[in-house]
Amino acid sequence: MFSDPPNPSLSLLTPWKDVFENETVDFECKVDGPDWTFTWYKNQVHINVDPYLPSDREEPYFNITSITQDYKGGYSCKAHLERRGVSSGFSNTVDVEVYDDTPKPTLSKNPAFNLMYVGETVNFTCNVDVSSGWKYQWYKDGQALHETSRTISFRLDLSNGGEYSCAASRGDATYTNVSKVKQQDVLEIPVPSLKKSTPWSDVFPDESVKFSCEMKDSSDWIYTWYRDGQEVQADGVVSFDSSRATLSINSASPVHAGQYTCMGSLNGRSVSSRKSSGFNLTVHGEFSFLKVPHFRRRDFIFRSKCFTNAVKVSNQRL
Repeated sequence: MFSDPPNPSLSLLTPWKDVFENETVDFECKVDGPDWTFTWYKNQVHINVDPYLPSDREEPYFNITSITQDYKGGYSCKAHLERRGVSSGFSNTVDVEVYDDTPKPTLSKNPAFNLMYVGETVNFTCNVDVSSGWKYQWYKDGQALHETSRTISFRLDLSNGGEYSCAASRGDATYTNVSKVKQQDVLEIPVPSLKKSTPWSDVFPDESVKFSCEMKDSSDWIYTWYRDGQEVQADGVVSFDSSRATLSINSASPVHAGQYTCMGSLNGRSVSSRKSSGFNLTVHGEFSFLKVPHFRRRDFIFRSKCFTNAVKVSNQRL
């Protein structure tokens, strides 16, 4: 019974088939059974007629060192039992691409915004979009870091501020240029400043009160308000503006008395400030008449909801 000889299987021993000049490529041609010898082909042309390739080899291994553009193409092999005059057909083809220039890595940052605060987490990713097998080197302010992964991640403190860049390499012969830099600024989370818009700290029933909470460095803060440590909620009397930066009490009563504080958090980010310094609001239970001692006759001051008015009352009318 007769059968055709088996076709060999060609595999690439080096971990990538997209290579750069001066890298090495290794092939292996496999076929079942002993005593086989091998011939090698590029683009199905015997390598003996290719001036850029080494002379024909009978071993199952084929090696190209210091590869150049002239070596790119489709490689295959055949197997032979010379004593019996038996030759196989072509193996499968392995295509080798040779790049003349090494790529420049692209550096990205997530989150993308530059200004960040202590305690936030940032991720830098170094990407080479050609071939594979890259190892990475990271730099901060031009100094090498002890990081080799494609993505680095860390929780920010003030020492993390600076310019970040990366480069990539593989094997002993291929090194990329350094990427463009990404600036990372890191600030301490500011403490908000609480201010009152009304000119007095003690009010009477039905008077209005307005506080504002302010943070520097960004306009994206959302504010939370507290009275005696308990969060203040909007109701029919208490209201806030869209960012809750302003707290308004349109008709004060004794239940609104207490120490007010505020704190800020960044919208969509895990950043929260400490509480502001406190402001004590006094709400009297009823309107008061206060004696002004330096007037000769008894004078009284009456402050209404809308205005302050000095009312002088003569002794004859008392």
